[in-house]
Amino acid sequence: MTQLAARMLYDPALPAAQQHRTVWCHRSIKNESGNAHLWRRDDGSSARLSGVNTCGSVWTCPVCSARVAERRREELERGMLAHLADGGHVYLMTLTFPHERDLPLEQSKALFAKALAKFKNSKRYKAISTRYARAGSVRSLEITWGPEHGWHVHTHDLIFAGQGLELDTAAVDELRGAWITALIKVGLSDSSKRTWMWEHALDLRGGAAAADYVTKFGHDAKWGITAEVTRSHAKLGMRRVCEHQGHVTPFQVLAWAGEGDAEACVLFREFAAAFKDARMLSWSPGLKAKLRLVEQSDEEIAGDEAARPNEREVAELSSEDLALVMSRGALGELIEFTALCSQDHQACVDDFLDALRSRPRTGKGMVRVKVWRRPDFYELQAAA
Repeated sequence: MTQLAARMLYDPALPAAQQHRTVWCHRSIKNESGNAHLWRRDDGSSARLSGVNTCGSVWTCPVCSARVAERRREELERGMLAHLADGGHVYLMTLTFPHERDLPLEQSKALFAKALAKFKNSKRYKAISTRYARAGSVRSLEITWGPEHGWHVHTHDLIFAGQGLELDTAAVDELRGAWITALIKVGLSDSSKRTWMWEHALDLRGGAAAADYVTKFGHDAKWGITAEVTRSHAKLGMRRVCEHQGHVTPFQVLAWAGEGDAEACVLFREFAAAFKDARMLSWSPGLKAKLRLVEQSDEEIAGDEAARPNEREVAELSSEDLALVMSRGALGELIEFTALCSQDHQACVDDFLDALRSRPRTGKGMVRVKVWRRPDFYELQAAA
């Protein structure tokens, strides 16, 4: 899937250095040996490639997204436990708006950000935050697409505060009114949709919902592709699947683009452009310090090569080997094969590479190899 995203985002008019960062994910060798390394969990549950640069994009790279989401889930869990241990409470607040298909994604995202700023700077939000001793919040930005209403930008906030807010219906209604006012002011809705917004635009739930959200974070369908959805699209087409399931994730749109759906190609590229510099999670200033958490960027998490528990290095790939894998679109297959292989890993990987040579190419398989005599310089290498 990462290679598919790279193909969707590659711009032949741009030089290598100006391509979208996902284009070079897992195909840029960064160590002095010029080799990449395969690691495997002892139980065969997973494998990974190290010694390569990663893009760290939670929006356009399924591999980096899954890795970052899992670490962020662990981070959220530690933060929640620390806050609860201090006698606090964590709420889950979801914010959305009545979106329409003809509203461009970039405009929708920008107006939503303005509405959020107005809402959180409103007197009602600040007064309720003070009343319930709000320590801060973590906002998760999410995006889905549906054939009827188009792109759906929404957020989930984990609010770290005191107890009792979800039972204070007057306070929740005040928050709901403040959010509706913000949506109308920025032009994301109007008074004719006030009834819909009152029922759907803001939802606030107590600790059980927040805990359930954190437990699922990084594990549900929005972080990858479900085989069921992909297979369904092959039979039914994108619109009919969406009509059956409602909104779908950008990674599901990406899978359909890979099957030749022209509309899905356009949609995924629009999404990638709009979310290029967006953050998946936004923490209130100082909240991580209060919860005794260490700051780490998405890029640092995706590129972290420290050994995981119960895993070991089992095989090595030369730059030529990696170029071969990329030219056949087989990176995901290689990693899965490595996880399933229980012994003689290097020999099995070598046999896998030999078998690849008889397959037709799906691309040039370009990889970048660092030139150590020239700092920060890479040479391009294609598959033989």
